Parts: sequence; structure tokens; C-alpha cells
Amino acid sequence: MGLTVPAAFAATGVTWSQKNIDFSTYAASGVSGYTASGTTYMPIWYVMQALKKSGYGVSFNGRVLNLTPPQGTTPNTAGLTVGSGNFSIEINGQSVKNIDSQVRNDPASGKPTQYIPIYYIQQILSALSFYNAWDGTNWTGRPVDVTMLGTQTVTEGQMDAFALELQNPDGSFFIPNHSVTWSVNGAGEAQIGKNTGIFTATSPGIYDVTGSVDSFHWTEAVQVSGQAVGVQLSASTTKLMADGTTTSAITVRAVDAAGNLVTNFNGSVQLNIPVAGGSFVGGITSGTVNQIPVYLYNGVGTATLTAPLDSPQISEPLTAASLTSASQSLPANVQYGSLNISYQTPVISQIGISPSTTTLDSNSNNSSNLTLTLEDQQGNVVTNGPFAGVNVTLTISGPASFATGVSETTTTAYVFPGSTGVTVPIYAIAGQSGSVTVTASGAGVSGTTVLSSNPSQSSRSLTVSQAHGTLTSDLTDGSITIPAGTPFTLYTATVIDGNGNPLPQADTLWISDSTTASATSGQTTPSDELTYFGVEGGQPSQLLQAAGTNLYSIATSGATGKAQFIVFNTGNAPASTSINIRDLTTNATVTMTSGSN
Repeated sequence: MGLTVPAAFAATGVTWSQKNIDFSTYAASGVSGYTASGTTYMPIWYVMQALKKSGYGVSFNGRVLNLTPPQGTTPNTAGLTVGSGNFSIEINGQSVKNIDSQVRNDPASGKPTQYIPIYYIQQILSALSFYNAWDGTNWTGRPVDVTMLGTQTVTEGQMDAFALELQNPDGSFFIPNHSVTWSVNGAGEAQIGKNTGIFTATSPGIYDVTGSVDSFHWTEAVQVSGQAVGVQLSASTTKLMADGTTTSAITVRAVDAAGNLVTNFNGSVQLNIPVAGGSFVGGITSGTVNQIPVYLYNGVGTATLTAPLDSPQISEPLTAASLTSASQSLPANVQYGSLNISYQTPVISQIGISPSTTTLDSNSNNSSNLTLTLEDQQGNVVTNGPFAGVNVTLTISGPASFATGVSETTTTAYVFPGSTGVTVPIYAIAGQSGSVTVTASGAGVSGTTVLSSNPSQSSRSLTVSQAHGTLTSDLTDGSITIPAGTPFTLYTATVIDGNGNPLPQADTLWISDSTTASATSGQTTPSDELTYFGVEGGQPSQLLQAAGTNLYSIATSGATGKAQFIVFNTGNAPASTSINIRDLTTNATVTMTSGSN
């Protein structure tokens, strides 16, 4: 099915006039627009320029206008209805509005031009936190950082005051031309002063509070809870290992009749657990229970429960009592929740291997000390119980040895339960680099750890490779716009050791080229200059930050030793242009030619 082309209309019933656009990053005057049937239409070309200069990615195929908001902008399209029409507006590829566009002859050029209703573009920008206003002649706008002042969690009957704080990109506060008006929607009963922003609710629930300035709207959810009538308990785990070490985080919440958190509740509650089992960190023993007071702030409090050293395979209740409040009246019968806590018998389940360092220097017989311990199901060291020691066999896979100066890839150690464990040294083999895996096994249990053997810093060097690619979608960053289909060169710089293996080192690289133009980050590059981008998924992500005149900085990964960047020939730079990549740590420099970007 082909594209639906907007129909052309005659000039009858149309009032033409000159319009002006005044955005913080784009301005145009004397733009020919018109009014038809009470709706103002503007030429799409000017609308697209205004959006591009404001930092939005813009693509257009004749009937679909797709907008990609700047990084960090979260669309709020809850107030938009998609509707119908021959023209579709998308945000991040998702259709949010269908409208009717028109094609008319431009009065200045006489050529057919596509026009769209400015009202709907205003709605879209408002959903993207971009304040804009229209007075029939002037379209003004600026991106703003919006903060709704007021408490988003209140109790029924509690009064709250809301206000909008709007901030320009330069950090100055923006005062709208018109007063903010307020509205509220929700399943329960709530009111808000249209001009004051004073909010009250007489029934619990979630309410959407909206502040509006002209066509700009900002909505936040407000949770209204009832009075506290109960206490809820939850735990990070209710099954603890009886090893004297395992802990569980206990969370206490004051809740209303519907189970909602009472966010303005401040008070305390007492937790109890039988002394036969676990104990609270900081708790005291009173009779047959271990107890601790938990202080609730904004309805929430926490305590830590530690498992016993013995008493495995038992279950016991953790209960709450004696709720008090510093500011609210409480019902006669507070509903207290409880938890069932159980303890499991520790079993030697694995052998722990902890190296003193995970990196060996293959330029010497550098060593690391491996500490071997016996661990239970939770990964805690087994310190008690009817356990004998375990005869452990250790095996090395990779360039390392259990003895210095010779190759010894197996050894044994006898490991007893306890917190200190047994230490076994492991040595690098001079001149050999690579990954080292140490495996421990014995009595049906095992463990493993991985080290790396690399030459010291003095043996590092840098290698750079290049590959050609094509831009898959339009790219806009600041004032630079590059269309889809533009070819580029992808460079991969890697820190390597003397054997050519990648080194996981975070080295700073400086990138420069042989052009003479001055590079300033975030600005349009001169016509004879190369343009540098970071990389994400094999495609350019954002402009590299300039570190000086015609100089850019990027760092290799501490995990892989690699760094990538993409170069576009956005002007007249010759294919033989030299690109220099310098490693500031090793002072190694690699020179590449830019190729036919």
C-alpha cells in the first residue's frame, strides 16, 4: 500500500499572515502561515528546523514525523489521544498523534508546501517538558527542567500545597507568562484549588495531580493513605542457615486498612523472637524472647536478625507488638503481622578460594596467596558442627605454577572448618601470559577462581584496527545533523601485552588528526574537519568531548582494554588524512589514515 499524500486545497476561506518563531536555540521571522476553520497552520520545514535546533532527532518521510527527544527527557504522553488523520507524529518510533495536514502553494515561492496545525505540535512539545506558547502570531518556546513541589505521599484529610518550578537550560528559573492552573483525577474523593494548588483527599488512593501553563502540562501521582491501623512485617529471607553468621533484614511498615504504607507515620514498634533461635542485632533478652524496639520514620523501620550457631531444623514466629505513634491516634485493636523464621543445618557445600591478588606479573615470578575455606549453602565459612577436615586437590589451568621456577600444576592441602582457612601460594611463569583457572575439589565439593597473568606496565603497547560502516538512521547531536546512509570508519584501539594479548587496563587515549581546523565540542565542525563520535552497538552515539584544539580524549575499558570511536568525513578532509591515537600511560602512538569515510 503506497503513502497517502495530503490533498492540496485552494486558497479560498484561508487567511494568510506572517508568523514568527522564537525559541532559545532557533528563531525565524516572516514565516508564511495561515488560518483555516479556526486552526493555524505552519509550514513543516520551519517546524522541523525549530525542533532540530532544540536538540531533537527529527526524521520525516512525507507522512510520518518521528521525534527522538534529547537524552534524559522522559515523554509524558498520558494526556494525548492518537486520533486519526493523514499525518502521523511519533516519539521514539511510537505513534502518539494523527492529524490532518494540508498542501498549499507558498505565497513567497509559489511552490506546493506541506502545512500542519501548530496546536498539535504544541501538545507534543508539552508532553516532552518543552514549554511553548502561541498567541496567533508568535510561537515561543524553550526546553525546561520541571519540578513539582509538594509531597507525593500524604494521609487522607491532610492538606498539601503544590507548585511548579521551571528551570531554563542555563539553570535560571523560568516564570511563565500565565498562572499555573491545577486539576486532579483519581478513583477516590480529592480536591485541589484551581489557582492555589492546595490539595486534600477524603479517601485513600492514587491521584494524578496536573499543573498546566498554557499548553504545557506536568502530572505526578500522589499516594493518599488512610490512618495507621496495622503493622506489616517482611524479611529479606525467612530461611536462615544456623551458622551464627547468616542475617536477614526485617522491614516493618505502618499500614492503613487497605494495606497502603502510611507515609507520614512516625513512632515505634517492638519485635520479638524466642530465645531458642535467632537474635536481633542490638536486641536484649527478656524472659523467653529476644526483643528490640524499631523506630518508624515515614512509616518504615528496619532491624537485623542473626541466625543461631545451632538449633537447626526448627521454626519460630517473629512477632510485633506495642505500636506507638508520635503524631496520630491509633485504634484500640492494632493488627500485628508476623513472620515464620526457620533455620537450616549448615552443610559443607563448596570450597572457597580467595586470592590475595587476581593479577600476576609474567615478567617475574610474582605470586598470589590462595586462601582455602569450607563454606555452607549461603557461602559463609563453616565454623562449627560435626565436620572433619577435607583433603583438597588443587589444579591449575593456564600459565601459572604452585612452585617458583618450575611447572607444578597440582598440589594438595588439608582444610579444616574455621574462619582463617589454609593458604597456598601460586606463582606466575616468566614470559607466559593469559588466563589462569584454579580448581579445588575434595569430599564431593569443589570451588574455582580465575586470575590473569600479564606482563608489567612497561611491556604494554597499543594496537588500532579500522572497519567501515554506514549510518542506519539520521543522527543529530547539538547542531550537527548527519543523514542515514552516510559512511563512517570505526576504529578499535586495544592495549596489549608483549605477546599481543589484550590487557584489561583503563588507559587515557588522545586522538588528533592532520587537519588544521579548530574543534569545539558540541559545535558544527568546519568543512575540512573530521567529526568524532563515541560508539554504541556499532553505531555512533554522541560527539566526543574536545580536550583541546583538534584534540579528543577517550579511555580504554578496565575490563577489556579496548576503546572505540567513529569518524565521519563531514567536509573536505582528504582520504589520506592522518589520525593519531596516543596512549598517555605508555606514550605509545599509532597513526592511521582516515580512509574513504
